[in-house]
Amino acid sequence: MTGADRDLTLPEQLAGPFLREYRPTGGLPLPAAQITSVVFYSKGGYSVVTVLGTEHFDKRWGARPTSICEIAEGTHVSHLELELPAAEVATFFKVEVDVHWSVTDYLLVVRERVTDVAQRLSAPILERLRQVSERFEVRAAPEANRAVDAECRGGRWDDLGHHLGLRARLFVRFTTDEKTSTQVDGRRDASWEDEQRRRDHDREVAAERRRVELLQMRMAAFRSMVEGGEWNQIAFMLADKPEEARAFMELLRQEAREDRRGLLDHTLRLIEDGVIQSPDLEDQVRELLKGSGFRVEGSLGRPPQRGSGSAPAALPTGKPHPDRPYTPYTPSWLDGEPDEPGGAGGAGGIADLADDSTAPRDAPGPSRAAGQRQPPARRSDAFDDWDDDL
Repeated sequence: MTGADRDLTLPEQLAGPFLREYRPTGGLPLPAAQITSVVFYSKGGYSVVTVLGTEHFDKRWGARPTSICEIAEGTHVSHLELELPAAEVATFFKVEVDVHWSVTDYLLVVRERVTDVAQRLSAPILERLRQVSERFEVRAAPEANRAVDAECRGGRWDDLGHHLGLRARLFVRFTTDEKTSTQVDGRRDASWEDEQRRRDHDREVAAERRRVELLQMRMAAFRSMVEGGEWNQIAFMLADKPEEARAFMELLRQEAREDRRGLLDHTLRLIEDGVIQSPDLEDQVRELLKGSGFRVEGSLGRPPQRGSGSAPAALPTGKPHPDRPYTPYTPSWLDGEPDEPGGAGGAGGIADLADDSTAPRDAPGPSRAAGQRQPPARRSDAFDDWDDDL
C-alpha cells in the first residue's frame, strides 16, 4: 500500500496506540497529523516520522526500510469497570475508571505492541485502587473517591503506563449497587440497634447500682437513727435542716411547757374538786410545783364540804368559773357538818389530815382541831406566776 492509499482517519474509540505494521514498497511513508510511523531498517536503527519531521536513531547510510509500524497520535480514552473491596467483609465498590492516555515513547509502544490500553493497565490500576478502597466502608464511597482523586492530583500515580511508553491519567467514580447498599443499610441499622440496646442496658445497670448504693446508705443512716432513740432522731432532723434548728428547739420548749401546764391543771382540778385527798399526793404535788419553779404556800384546795353536786371546772387562776355556779361537794366518808368544830369542814383540810394522820378518821372534833391551824387559803392570784415562767 502506497502512501496515497493509506487511511489517515482514526476510529472514535481507539483501544490502543499500536495501529498496524506493514512492509514498505517504496521510500519513507508520508507524514500525517494523526499517525506517527516508526520505520525499521535492515542494517539496524530506526526512524520516527511525524508531521513535524523525521528523526533517525542509529540509522546507517544506505540502509533500506524493512518494516513500518503506525502509532496513533493524540490523547485517547479507555474505559474500565472494576469491583473494589471495601473495609467491611463481603462488600464492594462499583468503580468506573476513565484512562486518558497518550504516547510518550513510540519505540516502546511498538516493542510492547500496545493494542489495548484498558487490558494492559487494568491490573496495575486495580492494585492501586484497592489500596485506597480497603480503608473505607461502602457507605463512605464519596470519601473513597476523594482519596483517589488526591492520589492522582498529587502526582504519586504519574508513573502509571510508563512501562508501555504511555502517559496515563485516571478519572475514577465510586458507586454502590442497590443490593449492596440495601444490605449495608440493614447491617448498619441492626448494628446501631444492638449498640443502642447495649447502651440502654449499661445505663439501666448503672442507675440501679446507684439506687442500691443510695438505699444502703439511707438504711444505715436510718438504722443508726432509730437505734439511737428519740433524741438521736431529733438530732438527725436538725442536722438535715440546720436553718430550722432555732424554730424547732423553740417548738420543743413550748410543747414541754404545755405538757407541764396540762398536767398541773388536771391535778389541781382533781384536788380542788375533792377527788384527791391523800397527804402523800399533796407532798408529791408540792415537790412537782417546786421543781417546776412555782411557789406554793398553805394547803392545796379548799376543805371538802358535803353536798350532792360536783365542782365545776376552775379557771387556770384557781377561781370558780364565772358562768357556772359552784355547788360544794363533800365526800361521804367525812363525818360531821361543815360548820361543826370537829367536822371535816374545819380548818386544816388536806394539810390537817397529813399532820394528824395517826388519829382515827372518825375521832371527835376537838382532838382533830387541837392544832388550831388557820383554814387553808384559796390559791391566790400570785399562783398564776407560772404562766410567765413558761
